Order: sequence, then C-alpha cells, then structure tokens
Amino acid sequence: GGEAGVAFGAAPVAAPGAKPHSAPASAAKHHAAAPAGAGAPADSANDVAVGRMMRDLPVHASLHRQLEYLGFGRCTPIQGLAIPAALEAPPRARAAKRRRMCNEQAVARDFLLRAPTGSGKTLAFLIPVLHRLLEQGGTRDDGTLAIVLSPTKELALQTAKVAQDLTRMAPNIVCSAVAGGEKPKSEKARLRKGATVLCATPGRLAYHLEHTATFKTSGLCCLVLDEADRLLDMGFERQVRQICDQLSSRGGGAESASAGTVTPARPQTFLVSATLSPAVRRLAGFCLREGAFWADPEAAGPASGDAPPEDTPGDTGFVVPKSLTQWYVEVPLKERLPALVAAVASRATGALRGDGETGGKDGKKAIVFFSSCASVDFHHDLLVEAQWPSREGNAPREAAVNGAAGKTRRLKGGFVGLAGGEDEGEESEEEAEPDEDNGDPTTGEGRDGGRDWKIDTKPSAGRILAKTPLFKLHGNLTKEERAGYIADFSRATGGALLASDAAARGLDFPKIDWIIQYDPPQRTEEYLHRVGRTARIGRAGNAVLFLSPSELGFLDHLRAKGVTNIKKLETWKLHKDLMLCGAPLDLQRGGASPSLL
Repeated sequence: GGEAGVAFGAAPVAAPGAKPHSAPASAAKHHAAAPAGAGAPADSANDVAVGRMMRDLPVHASLHRQLEYLGFGRCTPIQGLAIPAALEAPPRARAAKRRRMCNEQAVARDFLLRAPTGSGKTLAFLIPVLHRLLEQGGTRDDGTLAIVLSPTKELALQTAKVAQDLTRMAPNIVCSAVAGGEKPKSEKARLRKGATVLCATPGRLAYHLEHTATFKTSGLCCLVLDEADRLLDMGFERQVRQICDQLSSRGGGAESASAGTVTPARPQTFLVSATLSPAVRRLAGFCLREGAFWADPEAAGPASGDAPPEDTPGDTGFVVPKSLTQWYVEVPLKERLPALVAAVASRATGALRGDGETGGKDGKKAIVFFSSCASVDFHHDLLVEAQWPSREGNAPREAAVNGAAGKTRRLKGGFVGLAGGEDEGEESEEEAEPDEDNGDPTTGEGRDGGRDWKIDTKPSAGRILAKTPLFKLHGNLTKEERAGYIADFSRATGGALLASDAAARGLDFPKIDWIIQYDPPQRTEEYLHRVGRTARIGRAGNAVLFLSPSELGFLDHLRAKGVTNIKKLETWKLHKDLMLCGAPLDLQRGGASPSLL
C-alpha cells in the first residue's frame, strides 16, 4: 500500500488536521531513488496518471465491460492517482478478501481527493466503491453498503445515474437516490426493499436515519462526501458530522456468530473537494482516520504526497482548467440587457438542418448565470420574446400599449411576466388586473399618472433568438420541471440554459462552449464552480463575466485567488457579433446602437 501511494504521487499520510507522522522507511527509500520501471517519482505523478488507461485498471470484469461500452479510455489525472491506490487492499484486508460483507473496510484507508471541477472526480471514487461491492458480492438484502452524500438534489440524481450506468451488468447492485422533492413514504418503500448504493442530500439522509426503521446501514462499507466544500458553504457541517457519527455507531465491529462476519466500526470515507479551505481541513480531520491517502494532481514537487501544511498558499487559491479561456466585459447598467442578448445570440445557437430548422449537429451551448430565481424567470421570458427592432426606434407606441395587457400575466409573489403563447382575445385567469395601487396595465399609467413602461408589439423582422433554444433551471421549479429542463438541455445540440447557482456545482452537461455570468457570484469561490461547467476533461471552453464599472474591484479578488489570465472583451465586439446573427439588412447597413436594441 505504501509503495503504491508513492508511485502515484500521494503516499499514505495523516489526515489534514491530525498530528503529522513520518512516512514509512520503504516509502522514503522509494522517494530517494526510483529504479527504472519501478514507478514514477512524485514530481512526475501527473504523467503517470494521464498515461494510465482504464482497461489497465485491476477492476471487476463487469466494470471493465461497462467502462469500455461507455467510451471511457484514458484516466484523468485525479483518476490515475486515486483509483489504483483505492484498489490496493491492505494486507489484513487481502487475507479476509473471501469473507462476506465488508471485513476489509475495518482496515482500509480513507481518501482525500482534491482536483479542479470538471476533472472526473465522480469516477475517481465510484469505480473503487463499486469494484469493492462487486468483489464482495453484496446484494440489496444486505441493506445499504455505500452512501454518497451530495449538496444538491440535482447532483445526487446525477451521481445515481452514473452509478446505475456502471452497474448495468451487475443486477445484484441496486443504485437509488433520496434527495427531497418526493414523498418520504415512497422513499421508505425503496429503502425497505434495499438500496445497495444510495445517493442522498444531507437533510433527507438525516431524516431517514432517524425515522425509517427499515433503513439498514449496519453493513455500510463506504461513505463519500462529494463536493465537501459546497456542503460546508451551504451550512451542512453540523448535519454531516452527525451523519458520520450515526453511521459509525451503527457498525458494531463485532463478529457475528451466525454469519461469521465482521461489520466495520467505521466505514471507509472518501472526502472529495475542488478546494482545500480551512473548513474542509477541519471536516477532513473529523471524518478521516489517520493514515488517509491524499490524492491531488495539482500538488507539485517531491512533497506532494505529504499532507498539505496548514499555511500552504495555494490551499485557498483557484485552479481553473488550462483549456479554459476567461474574459470579462465592462458594461454600463443601461447597456447590460443589449449586451446579454448579443452574448446569447452569438455564443449559443441551435444547429441548423437542411430545412433551416434547429436540430443539426454543430450548434453551440452556453449556460447563463443569474443571481436569483426571479431574475432567471424574468430574463427567460424576455429573451424568448425579444424581437429585432425597427429603424424607427422611438416611434409612437399607443397601439402597442393598448394591446399590452394581453401580453402579460401575474406570477407568484406579484411578479409580472410575458404571457407566453396565449391567443389574442383569449382571457387568462392569470392576466394582470388593474388596481388602484399598481396603476392600469392596459394604459401603462402608474400611480403618479406617468408611463411606467411601454411594450412595442409592432411587427418586426422576427425574434432575435428564434434559432436559439432556451432552457432554465433554479430552485423554485418543481422536481419534474427541473428534471425535464436538465434532460432537454443535455440532449440539445445547441442553446442556452439560464440558471441560478443551482447549476454551478457538480452537474455535468455535455459540450458546453460558453459560460456567461450576467450577475457576478456572491462569493468569489462560486466563480470557480460556475466556470467549471465548461472546459471539462481537457475540452476547450470559454467564460465571460459581466461587470458594471462599480464592480471592477471583483477582478482584484479573483487575482488574489490566482486567476490572473482573464482578458477584457470590448462591448462593441458583442454588438458586432449580434449583427451577424440574422439581423435585418437595414440594421446591418446602418448599425444598431445599444439604445436602439
């Protein structure tokens, strides 16, 4: 176990927060001089990790078949570091390999996986966990043998889907998820039948541990804390610690006279994080046992296998993918909306078939981040209806204003949105009604008698984003709506997803070309996770951040975190790109100012 750790750049070390201890003598000797062919030294760990192929991993045969079928060929750096080490069973575990259940876990090492977002961390912990369950031959009758704890419902469901895909050839392994949005009664029924691998959010897992008597976790082998930094950011630290204590106390650690098995006093724990903040260190010191394996492909130098010192400068720094190109654009407030339309129209397009309709293979996809759920809804409705303006610009709009009521509807919380497809003259129950306090929506008269807004419904050259499919995702949508938008956007070959920070963590959308941050993140750490939706697994990607003149100081915070290669994008280039996206000829010839747009 020790030499394997050194060979892949991460020797067995004390958990962060625990007292440091020296590496074994054999490990030190191997560090000093590595014979040719005996394994790579620590400073070339990335070369070894990247060069390792999935087919060379000593995993269960059914996993090999599924990995090949799903198209996984070469390991990413974090996978090349973590998977071989996790598959190395300690000597006492090898002696007990043929014994039923999870005897080897009583002595198996814990793992701390740190890697940038989009680097393949999900497979880095799922492959060792599933391999162990397949080798032991556990079934759903044994209860839950592995738990993956995720900060959001979407990430839990996504992880469960990946686990199901990997175990499709292993009917004895049942993967399920409990993540809210569903009646606890139906979840209890699934837990009663047995879920070998359970992906859960902290709140719902804590509920079932306390209230579901048929939730069997006495044989739990593995516990994974995925996106640990996000778990802490969302205030789940106390709940996570309680869950770890409860799961540890349910394991008896005593041999069963009837079955002759030993259940572990504490499951093997994988702590997975994109950053290594002081809060993550404290959680690692609590959850991980001494001798934990630290895998970090970004660690450089011969000491990369040691536990990171408490004052390591890079611990709170950002590590963005090398294939990511970062931009920022300074936009005055009055020009933000035209700039958004230009960015979405030029950087997220649906591929065109021969008949001119969307559905081809070469579209571009983008995710646009907003600061709130209401902002997502507002801009989604607005972009769906946005039309090319006429050269008249500010022509009289009385006729348009008179028909404005048919274009609006009242939403929850008093917001007013676009009606979205109602026929003219057809009455809607949600239609905004005139009242004394808010003025008359049919005339645009406000409380002070002035015009609060105007809508121009004069026929124009058509919708600006007619060729760009639009989707949305935020926390106020129902479970079915969220699942539907995620599935539709994943299948689409082009388009834009308008989202809150619910989409910033863990979700893996295929082939995202652009990340557009219309509102800066409320915390600088969220910048890392937003841009991590693109440039995943070595693919190229771009990210642009919208800033008003008063928000330029945010760049200093990013530079302090190590983001120094962010370039400026001029607003006139956005407007120029917009003119190439199907603008009417009169606008292209005369040019369209932001005020006209």
